[in-house]
Amino acid sequence: MELILEDVSKNYGQTRALDKFSYVFKCGIYGILGANGAGKSTLFNLLTDNIKRQEGRIMLGGRDILDMGRDYRRLIGYMPQQQGFYDKMSAVSYLKYVAYLKGMKKKASKEQIEKLLELVHLSQYKYKRVGGFSGGMKQRLYIAATLLDDPDILFLDEPTAGLDPKERVDFRTFLSDLSKDKIILVATHVVSDVENIADEVIVMKNGHIIKSGSPDVLKEDTATASLEEAYMVLTA
Repeated sequence: MELILEDVSKNYGQTRALDKFSYVFKCGIYGILGANGAGKSTLFNLLTDNIKRQEGRIMLGGRDILDMGRDYRRLIGYMPQQQGFYDKMSAVSYLKYVAYLKGMKKKASKEQIEKLLELVHLSQYKYKRVGGFSGGMKQRLYIAATLLDDPDILFLDEPTAGLDPKERVDFRTFLSDLSKDKIILVATHVVSDVENIADEVIVMKNGHIIKSGSPDVLKEDTATASLEEAYMVLTA
């Protein structure tokens, strides 16, 4: 499975948010690093078909994702940075609602919801209203919703926001286990979230890729001891 971007560009008025972005994503974890305004969210919105590109192609299996339509959207799971809940819904009701939107059958969704609630340590709170959840609990519920229907491609925008240190470690371990047969893109400003699990890291600035490669390659090329130091050198 390959997700191929060829010279993909996006403008907002006179601002070039993404400029001829080209990359080939295969199964594995990709860390997308960059400051606010680097183009990370624009890239994700294009990859999830939430906004239209001005130029270029995004291909999966030889087909443009615009031509695939619903077939493509069924293959992806997207966790945006900003999300909202119906506070009066319980955790299980929210996941049932998301499963319905994804077109899942009731039996399959019920089984998955139970497993995912256990995975994100929310089983004992499944009937509690989301409005009473802490920030970390809400973030874990977002993660569960993203994983419904076992998508082949995951786009995670700041997925560990609100998680405590142990939850961050657990989440990174979980992602690493998932990545054997999925394409996983993680956009984050927390470099440690991807340093030990990413197969490749893409450093972005002003809509461009300024450097990409494995964490070890980026550290070697910048003569630094950590990915965070490498990132600081590359974006200076």
